[in-house]
Amino acid sequence: MSIPGIGYHNALLMQSELGEIERFSNPKSMVSYSGLAPKVEQSGDYTRYGHISKHSNGFLRWAFIQSARAAVRSSKPNRFQRIYNKIKARRGEKVAIVATARHMAESVYWVLTRKEYYKENKAIRASSFS
Repeated sequence: MSIPGIGYHNALLMQSELGEIERFSNPKSMVSYSGLAPKVEQSGDYTRYGHISKHSNGFLRWAFIQSARAAVRSSKPNRFQRIYNKIKARRGEKVAIVATARHMAESVYWVLTRKEYYKENKAIRASSFS
């Protein structure tokens, strides 16, 4: 719950759906399990990145997207607002929310594996909103 946008109920839902965090070897595998990673089609030199995969944990994907929406609307400046605004300018609101949720899922992975509270670098935060 130390991550901006994640409240009590979503934290509980995420913890119950993820189970033991040690079963994921890296943040990419957890993001993929959450359904927030884009589909990739490759053949030879051709690579195409598509929409997110729907063959995953829908409850977990929903919780991360709702938490990303809450973090973006927060009155306190945070890292997720910066990510959202940067992507929204290029790709639109829906893509930006899902991308922000993916970044949030990676943050959750690191908070749970390191067993410490979420910390935002104050120097980066101050310079990004000036």
